[in-house]
Amino acid sequence: MPYIGNELDSFQFAVIEKNNAGFSLEHPNNVFDQRPRNNTESRLMVKHIKIQSLSKDLDSWLDQVTYAFSESLQTLEATVQSLNLTRSAVGATSPRLPGLFGKHWSLPCLQRLNIQEQSQGLLIDTRLLSNCPLLEELSLIDIAPYPKNFEFHAIPLQEPFHLPKLKKLKLEGLSALGFHPNTLRWLPKLEILSLKTNFSTEPRGFSVIHIRARTPLWMTNPDDPSTPQFLERLRDTTTWSWDWHLPLLATLELYGEFAMSFPLQALQRMPLVHTLHLHTGTHFNVSYSLRRRMNLSVFTVVDPPYHVCKDIESSLSLQIFSLPRLRNFYVGGPWDLNCEALKGVFSQVMPNLRCISEATMSSITIPEWIQATFVLEHLLVAHSAMMHPVIPEVVKEFNFQREYTARSHFRPVVQLNWPGVEEQCKMQRQKTVEYSFGTDKFIRTKV
Repeated sequence: MPYIGNELDSFQFAVIEKNNAGFSLEHPNNVFDQRPRNNTESRLMVKHIKIQSLSKDLDSWLDQVTYAFSESLQTLEATVQSLNLTRSAVGATSPRLPGLFGKHWSLPCLQRLNIQEQSQGLLIDTRLLSNCPLLEELSLIDIAPYPKNFEFHAIPLQEPFHLPKLKKLKLEGLSALGFHPNTLRWLPKLEILSLKTNFSTEPRGFSVIHIRARTPLWMTNPDDPSTPQFLERLRDTTTWSWDWHLPLLATLELYGEFAMSFPLQALQRMPLVHTLHLHTGTHFNVSYSLRRRMNLSVFTVVDPPYHVCKDIESSLSLQIFSLPRLRNFYVGGPWDLNCEALKGVFSQVMPNLRCISEATMSSITIPEWIQATFVLEHLLVAHSAMMHPVIPEVVKEFNFQREYTARSHFRPVVQLNWPGVEEQCKMQRQKTVEYSFGTDKFIRTKV
């Protein structure tokens, strides 16, 4: 950090400057004293801050920064890197109380907030964002591995987001686990939504991670001793509301209980979705015996128009809605897939898919997967995580040619135009489809 004056870094200097101007940390944008003060032009005003640190004590520093530059700050990015990410180092400690995170923040100009930690405690309280009306991008990533049987503190009651300009919301790790879907009632400009519970980074060796969760004392009501444990509220999927109004949503990425509980009928209220990522795998409160179905019945139209006569309302229950803009589709975890059901879904619901990928615990065979993709006229890439070798009979039956330069199957979720406009045009002209099964890659020429 740059230093100014008597060994004070620039942020501490700005804090002192603002205190002298008559502000306080509790009211960062309001003058509480009528004594003469400096105007904003005479103070150090910073708009963009990006910090990388090895320290785990980031909260106090963030509070000082957001206080010092509350009138001008537009971008805040903070990354805390740990030198030791082993499970023994993480231990079974409880994460810090989330109410300490950003409790004094009032940032009327903030547009982008990206924070990445490894602390098991980067949680969100939607009430703390009410004073950030211009926020367009919010990313909270807590990539610490989950220890076994740790106590998990979170916000038991969440208020709906009131962020009319928010375009991107990404929560990963504990930030996603402590998030309640009911807060997404109204985000009219949201384009990217990612709720990732870090299934892939959970410690190996545990078939199920049991969370011992209690409601912190500061959250309880002393007059109501029957306050339920917050986990009962937060992870009780029967209380979740999926009445989302996200008309501009283009990318939807859900993991764990979010993917397991998300009603696919809700996609009919998201007509612009072009990338859909659903991974139902989780170690938290979901049995591996549970599998989601993928067939036409889960894509039926709900809530028929008010003018429809009740006599024909029953016929509408079988009406299937379509997602003509959907280009990239990834499905993973315990899904129940079969060839005929997938053919119906691909042809009627997702007819314009370019890139598809599945990792569904071998619920479908390789020939069935290939046959299901034949109904997709615009398909360019199809990936399967199945590690079974592709037998010569299958190669001959589908006229496959072995390919040694296949693209990564993760690209559809990361890049909006994957594999790129130029490459897509080339594959379309050549009328080829790229298939990969584990480490085996093949090219099929369309007839």
